[in-house]
Amino acid sequence: MDDDKYNCTACDVSLSSWAELQQHLQGSSHKIQTEPTHEAEEVRVAIAEGFLVFQSSQKIKCLLCKIVIDFHDSLPIYNHIQELEHKRLASIGLPEEKKEEKQSGNDELEAQQKLEAMALDKTLDVSGGSYNCTACNVQAKSIQQLQQHMEGGKHKLRANESPEAEEVKAQLDKGYLRQKSGLKINCLLCKTQVDFLDDIGPIYQHIHDPEHLRLAELGLGAVPTEVEVLSKEELDAKLNADESPEAETVREAMKAGFLRREERGKFFCKPCKATLDFKEVRPLNEHLSGNKHQYAAYMWQMWKRSGRGFWRGRGRGFFPPPPPMWGRGGGHPYPGFYEDYHANPRFDRGMMYPPTFWGRGGWGRGRGRGRSRGRGRGRGGGSRGSGRGGRGGKNQNETTEDEGIKADEVLASPVGAGEQQSYGLENLEENIEAALEGDNQMPPKKRVRNIEVISGTGR
Repeated sequence: MDDDKYNCTACDVSLSSWAELQQHLQGSSHKIQTEPTHEAEEVRVAIAEGFLVFQSSQKIKCLLCKIVIDFHDSLPIYNHIQELEHKRLASIGLPEEKKEEKQSGNDELEAQQKLEAMALDKTLDVSGGSYNCTACNVQAKSIQQLQQHMEGGKHKLRANESPEAEEVKAQLDKGYLRQKSGLKINCLLCKTQVDFLDDIGPIYQHIHDPEHLRLAELGLGAVPTEVEVLSKEELDAKLNADESPEAETVREAMKAGFLRREERGKFFCKPCKATLDFKEVRPLNEHLSGNKHQYAAYMWQMWKRSGRGFWRGRGRGFFPPPPPMWGRGGGHPYPGFYEDYHANPRFDRGMMYPPTFWGRGGWGRGRGRGRSRGRGRGRGGGSRGSGRGGRGGKNQNETTEDEGIKADEVLASPVGAGEQQSYGLENLEENIEAALEGDNQMPPKKRVRNIEVISGTGR
């Protein structure tokens, strides 16, 4: 037995109630399947081959001979299968359409057995072609619908006659409980939901809870139907009275201007441009500590301090440095950037930001803090880009303007004392070979790229 189903292994049928099982065990079809005689064994073989199909507990149909046999034991059926005409048809076999009829016959037998078992249930009325559940006051159109109703949680609760179930049903009749589905029961007094799952225990324990008993004495009229709406001043006073670390974080965010109090207790997060319908400080604090909000708040602060828009105008674009929490030395901190095969920084238009800041004065002007790996075409271009090289753009650490100028002078200075290295069109092949062999101090990749730039192949 599993999941409140009763299985008869001899007949290979499943029954949903104890009454159905008792009705099945008393039927002639079960007796044939369990009768230890030679005649019954021959009948079971014919049933297994699909030649015989039960139509009721005392009727069986032969699909070969197209006759119905009344029986109380296996002897009438055995006498039929020993006839010569039946044996001749059995040697030919069963046509395909008869196999489908066999399956439908089994379904009809199962439905008939269920109907006979339902007649023993005093909570059901299946007389005169009607299918009614008197316990739940439900009218079904067919035996299948009535069977589905019987397997539901509502019927199982109403049909349960235990003392615990009677107390729960009394609460349902008073309107304190409401069973919207077979698996859950809502308590209108406590504003909570209890799982039912065919077990009366959880809901029985709930109705004996002290708080539920107290509200039950007051009645439904004393329970507010809607949650009380507090004003902004009352909500702020409640927040200030909270001494938890989460409440302190929320107060700091409001003081910094990240959060704005909205009506009905909601908050508006300015960096994220989102309305937060959080009545408690804990979920609000989880939003403030999330990575998405941290990044949005950092970008919002940098934009607010700069007094200018991001990537706006010619020579006035602004792209803030990465947030401190991302550290240094990593890859490109901004979504959308990547490096191609030649270590050139590239940008995917569909990933995050439009590449409008790649003009003059774009990302990393070279002065000051220049993580200059961008494609700026003007003075602010990175030394590894395809521009002319920014002032201090090569330096990836914090530098001063003078240090940036010295870096430019090192790149343009002679390699040896009094010796000027040429990167023009003359001796181009020798310079490339020297760069690849590592005779000069610059890395081979940078050496070749400088040759391309000065020779006019780059811009």
